[in-house]
Amino acid sequence: MTHAPQERKLAGNQVKNSRGTGYSLWLLPSVGQERLWIKRIHRLSRIWGVPLFRPHVTLLGSMSKAKFFLHQQTLILSRLLNPLVVNFYNVSSTALYFRAICLNAPRPARAILRSRELALSAMGLRRSVFQPHFSLVYGSFSKWDRQRIINGFRFDLPQSLRLNRLALVQTEGEVTSWKVLTVHRLR
Repeated sequence: MTHAPQERKLAGNQVKNSRGTGYSLWLLPSVGQERLWIKRIHRLSRIWGVPLFRPHVTLLGSMSKAKFFLHQQTLILSRLLNPLVVNFYNVSSTALYFRAICLNAPRPARAILRSRELALSAMGLRRSVFQPHFSLVYGSFSKWDRQRIINGFRFDLPQSLRLNRLALVQTEGEVTSWKVLTVHRLR
């Protein structure tokens, strides 16, 4: 049974836990790949009535350091990190708002983990739990609705992403208020 896009929107439950905090460091795909994924993510966001966001892999999140320090360290870090290619092998879903539907990197995604270690050091942060992923849909969905979303995908796996830019993003508040502050190409 096919539903019109507006019928797929859920009754307000997709906004639980939708507020970000502080600043984040994102690895961005190459410009050409970014355009492709923007179309895919925006289509899914429209169909399911959830916020739009830029395609990325979060390297660090919820940072509460001074903005000037973060800008400086992001620039330095962009000169230390190499571009990387990551193959995402499966689509998964979680009850976590910012990882409702995502592509997962194989374990361990060594290149991303090395990049994260450098970022933690540059920002003076401690190691914490990290699962590299590429989000496709944000939201709080029932398990059944998450499976419906996944069943509607129209692309093959694995998906290979070339991550060659580093962005500092203000992720305070609702997704619609997030701002990319700076983007640097990786060396």
